[in-house]
Order: sequence, then structure tokens, then C-alpha cells
Amino acid sequence: MSLRIGMVAGEPSGDRLGAGLLQALAARGPIEAIGVGGAQLARVGLESIAPMTELTMHGFAEPLLR
Repeated sequence: MSLRIGMVAGEPSGDRLGAGLLQALAARGPIEAIGVGGAQLARVGLESIAPMTELTMHGFAEPLLR
């Protein structure tokens, strides 16, 4: 039986930290990961349902306008 994980990373630092977490969990046993992430999470097995770049926002006005 594998561990099922949902994960969302909306920026590069979250992608990097999430990838490290998935690697550590995978070392303990099989995992199934799905969510939103970037290239680093994809490399360690995250099945991304949307590109991370769709969530990333910078500045003060951009989040308010979205």
C-alpha cells in the first residue's frame, strides 16, 4: 500500500522544499503524489494537475487584480 499525498507549491522555494520532502518520504516506502508544482517536484514524481506558474504572483497590485 502506498502513501497518497496532495501538495501545492506556488513558487520556486516551495517547489524545492516539496521535492526534498517527497524524496525523504519515498525513501521510507512507496508514495503517490498529486498536486501543483514545478520542475523539481515533477522530477521526484509529483503528478502535476496545473503549472506552478499559474499560481505565482509578485508585487502588491497583481494579487489584488487577480
